[in-house]
Amino acid sequence: DRSVGIATPHFRVRANQGPFIATPSQAVRVPVFVDFRSGFSNTDGPVTLSAPTPPAPVVFSPPTVADHGGSFAIIDTSSLTPGVHTFTVRGDAPGTLLPRFSTFEIDVRTVSAITATYLSGSNSVPLSGATLAAQGAVFITPAIRDQNNADISFSVPTPVWTSSNPTVVDLFVEPPPFGGEQLLVKGNGTATITATMPNGAHWDFPVTVALPASPLVMSHAFLYNFMDNTGTPDVLTQAMSFCQ
Repeated sequence: DRSVGIATPHFRVRANQGPFIATPSQAVRVPVFVDFRSGFSNTDGPVTLSAPTPPAPVVFSPPTVADHGGSFAIIDTSSLTPGVHTFTVRGDAPGTLLPRFSTFEIDVRTVSAITATYLSGSNSVPLSGATLAAQGAVFITPAIRDQNNADISFSVPTPVWTSSNPTVVDLFVEPPPFGGEQLLVKGNGTATITATMPNGAHWDFPVTVALPASPLVMSHAFLYNFMDNTGTPDVLTQAMSFCQ
């Protein structure tokens, strides 16, 4: 006797189950993959994705997958209450094939506090109420905490940072992956730095800029001697100074 296996065309739908941490009103993008198996091909498709009875509105981009690949489930979390919510993804193909399913979870957290610090020398100093005495860039480090006082700074989108007085202190955000928020100190005066989350909740950080009346040398350097191909050493006496 011998056994004979028969492989029928089929497909599989899968998603990273999460949970994906989000704040209210944040748009969450969850990757959804469609794998074609045992002879199932784009001529047998496309596979149409949907979310039966979702806890919140879901849009798939793209809504169909015609070959090996995937889509994004984009979820509007504005109507979700804090807690873990389970979503189901359904994939349907033409013909008699049964639909395929996968699930993922979104964990909605309420932001209870945002704090921010910056480096002054080697010390980390609170941004709120700070007095800045030098022009130039100041890197700030935000900390975002949820309703359970857990740090979710690296799990949710960066807040939108604004300044009430850009002529005194402006803001610049370097792009990821190595970027971050910077204050650009320009002139004397006061300003309020505001961090705003997707649902409109915001936190204010008042700062004061008090520059000295006389310029200060911030750094000073000399270039070293060098020798060219003639064998004669040439001395560079150029100095580089950076003042505020």
